[in-house]
Amino acid sequence: MIPMLQSLFAHQAWADALLLSAIRTNEALRENIELKKILHHTLIVQTFFLSLLEGRTPDMQAFSREPGSFDELLAAFRASHEAQNAYVGSIQASDLKKQVEMPRMPGTFRDAGDVMMQVVMHSQGHRAQVAKLFHTLGGKAPTTDYILWVKDRPKPNYGD
Repeated sequence: MIPMLQSLFAHQAWADALLLSAIRTNEALRENIELKKILHHTLIVQTFFLSLLEGRTPDMQAFSREPGSFDELLAAFRASHEAQNAYVGSIQASDLKKQVEMPRMPGTFRDAGDVMMQVVMHSQGHRAQVAKLFHTLGGKAPTTDYILWVKDRPKPNYGD
């Protein structure tokens, strides 16, 4: 399961970066409030769950502050992706069975592996929302399918 989780997180970083790079070149997308909200939410979820997985208390105040510019949002995603992939790259089988306490949700998740799957699946859903907004606003979203990433396993490119 560890190699699959590592692959899914690496794909997530690549797919997010591909969308962010495309948004960066399109002012209508960059300035769209709904799109910004989805991206910010996705970033918060990824960062929130990483905090829990690492045994840290999530900084809820930091999550409430929206990045001031698109470039700040992009930099925050890059930092989050690097931290997530460093974490997932160092996990051991025993780490997958750690229980994770969830603030705002009663109870404990039985293992960290489930939490990691939640992160990538939740993010995938939001990438689909962003892709739909591309089309609504007259653009064409890049294809971020996992199977396309698996072929060559490219590194994330944030367009800079």
